[in-house]
Amino acid sequence: MLEVKGLTKVYRPKKGPSVRALDNVNIKFEDTGMVFVLGKSGSGKSTLLNLIGGLDSSTSGEIIIKGKSSKAFSQSDFDSYRNTFIGFIFQEYNILQEFTVGKNIGLALELQGKRADAAAVGKILEQVDLTGYGARKPAELSGGQKQRVAIARALIKDPEIIMADEPTGALDSNTGKQVFETLKKLSKTKLVIIVSHDREYAEYYGDRVIEFADGRIISDIKKYKAEGKAISAGISVIDGSIMHVKAGHEFSPSEKAAVIGFLEGAPSDMILSKDERSNTEFRKMARIDADGNKESFEDTTPQNTKLKTYDPSKFKLIRSRLPFRHSFKMGASSLKTKPVRLFFTVLLSAIAFGLFGLADTMGAYDKYTVTYNSMQESNINYAAFVKSVGYKDEERDYVSWTNERMSDSDFDKLAQKFPEYTFDKAYSMTDTDFMPYLYESYGKKFAPGVYYTRNPYGYFGSALDFEGYVEVENDGFNARGYTLLAGGYPSAVDVSAGGITEIVVSKYIYTFFEDFDYTDPAEGAEDAEDAEDAEDADPAVSTLRKTEINAEQDLIGKIITLGDRSTPLAERQKFKIVGVVDTKFDGERYKELKQPLESDVNVMDMLLPMELANMGSYCYHTMMFVPSGYRAALKEASGQSAFVNVRDQ
Repeated sequence: MLEVKGLTKVYRPKKGPSVRALDNVNIKFEDTGMVFVLGKSGSGKSTLLNLIGGLDSSTSGEIIIKGKSSKAFSQSDFDSYRNTFIGFIFQEYNILQEFTVGKNIGLALELQGKRADAAAVGKILEQVDLTGYGARKPAELSGGQKQRVAIARALIKDPEIIMADEPTGALDSNTGKQVFETLKKLSKTKLVIIVSHDREYAEYYGDRVIEFADGRIISDIKKYKAEGKAISAGISVIDGSIMHVKAGHEFSPSEKAAVIGFLEGAPSDMILSKDERSNTEFRKMARIDADGNKESFEDTTPQNTKLKTYDPSKFKLIRSRLPFRHSFKMGASSLKTKPVRLFFTVLLSAIAFGLFGLADTMGAYDKYTVTYNSMQESNINYAAFVKSVGYKDEERDYVSWTNERMSDSDFDKLAQKFPEYTFDKAYSMTDTDFMPYLYESYGKKFAPGVYYTRNPYGYFGSALDFEGYVEVENDGFNARGYTLLAGGYPSAVDVSAGGITEIVVSKYIYTFFEDFDYTDPAEGAEDAEDAEDAEDADPAVSTLRKTEINAEQDLIGKIITLGDRSTPLAERQKFKIVGVVDTKFDGERYKELKQPLESDVNVMDMLLPMELANMGSYCYHTMMFVPSGYRAALKEASGQSAFVNVRDQ
C-alpha cells in the first residue's frame, strides 16, 4: 500500500554546511502490521515520518500510495491525502483545549465532510477504554488519557495508516505499555508506523524494526515464528536451546534419555523451574507463545514481504472541510491569552503592512502597465492613433498642438514601426463630395436620445452618420474576427452621378433602421425630410414609402442615398446594402442612451455618452465597408485627395 522510493531530504541552512537528513531511502510497507523506526536523534527517523505523512516535502524521490505517485501532488493534495489515509498520534497529543473530548474526536469526521455521530464517537472511546469521558475537557485528563484521546481521534476516520511519533515519550512505563497494547491490536487490520528510541518495546511489540543512522537504513528486520522441534507429543525443543515440556506430561524411558542428553550438552549453567510465575515471565522475555513457538527476527526481503498490487486509477482523496463555526471558535480562543498584547500586535502589524504596501505600490507604479490593465478591465479591445502637429509662437514662446489626419505615408510608417500589429486604412467621409448623414435622410427628424447621434453635448439636430469607409475583400471579416449576420461581401463600384456602389453595414447601423424603419422617398421629393415636411403639413398627402425592418435580412438590397441637400437627389451617391456584419458593438451597455437626456446632467452622467461618441469615432461600428478599389475610383472621379484614419485591428 505504501512505498518510498529514492527518498532524499537535504536541509540547507543560511549558515554552515547542508544537512542530508535522508539519503536515498527505499522502503516497501505491507498493508498491516506494526513497524518501528529506530535511531538516535538526528538519524532521520522523524524526517521519514514527516515526509510519509505529507508534513514536509522531499528534495528528491517519491512516495507511492496505493500505486499513485506523490510527485504531482499539490499542498492541497497532501492535505487530502492525510485526511483520507493517515491518522497521526503525536507525543504532545495536539488536542484542542477549547473542545471537549467528544468534539476533538468528532472534528476528524467533520474534516471528511461527515457528520460527527455521537454513537460513533462513543464506540471509539470504548475501544480506547475512555467510555464516559466524551464530555470532559482535555485539562481534566491524565497524560495517558490524553494520548488515548489522540489515538481515538486518529481512529475515528478509519485510516489505513497510523503514524505515531514517540507516542509514549511523555508517559510512565505502565501507561506506555497500555498505549502499545492498544496500537498492537490496531496493527492487525492497519499499518502502524511508530518512531521510537526504545529498542526493547520495538522488538517486543513490533512486527518489523527499521533502524536509521545518518539518514540511511542500517538494519531492516522482520519478525517470524520459529516453531519448536517436537521430540514427542509433550516435549519440543525451541530454536535448539530451549526445551518446552507441557504440564502434566509423563515421561517415557526414551524421553527421559532425550531430556538428559539435552541437559548434558549445555555449555553453561541451567535453571529448571516449576514455578508458574517464573515460567510466565521467562516466556514473555523469550517471546515464546502458548504453543511453544518462539518469535525471532530475520532480514526483511522481498520473499518474506507480502505486497499487494493497486490500480492508481482508483485512487481517490477526501478533501478537508473544516466547518466555519469550529475555525471561528479556534481563532477566537486565542483572544483569551493576553488580549491587550494581541490587540496592539494586530494594530501595529496592520499599520506596518499598510505602509509596506503603499511603498511597494508607489515604487512599482508604471503608468503604461496601469493604462493597459485599465483598458483590459474596461473591456476595451481597440486602440486609435492621433497625429498631432505643434506650432510654436516665437513671441510668446508657446507651442500649440492641433490634430491632423494621417496620410498614406503616415500609415506606412506605423506599419513598419509595429510589424506585429495589423492596421486598416479607414478613410474619412468628409473628404468626399457628399455628406454622410443617415439620420436626416432616412429616419425621424430628431433623435430622442444620443444613442445614434453620438453627440453628448447637444440634444437636437445631430445626425447619425458614417464616420468613414473601409475597403474589404472576401473573407476580410473573418480575419478581423467579425461575423457576417446576413448577405455577403460587396463587389460593385459605381461612383458616377446616381451610380450605385455595394456596401456592408454594421449591426449598429442596422439597429438604427430596425428602430426607425427604412424610408424610401417617393418621386417628387428631394429626400425623406422633404416628404416628412409635406406629410406634417397635410397628413392626407403622403409621399413616403416606409418598410419595417425586423431582421438583418430585411435590410439586404435596400438603397441609401448620401450627400449634401444642395445636390439633386438623382445626382447623389447611392449605396446598395448587400450585407450586415457584427462588429461586436455592446448595445446593452449604451441602451439607456436611447432615452432623452435630462437637462440638468452632471459630469458623471456625461461619461457614458462621451464614451459612446469616442466609440463611434474610433471604431468600426460606424464604418461603411466598401469593395476594394472604391477609394481609387472616387479619387479619379472627384479629383479630390482622401485622407486616412488609422485603426488598429
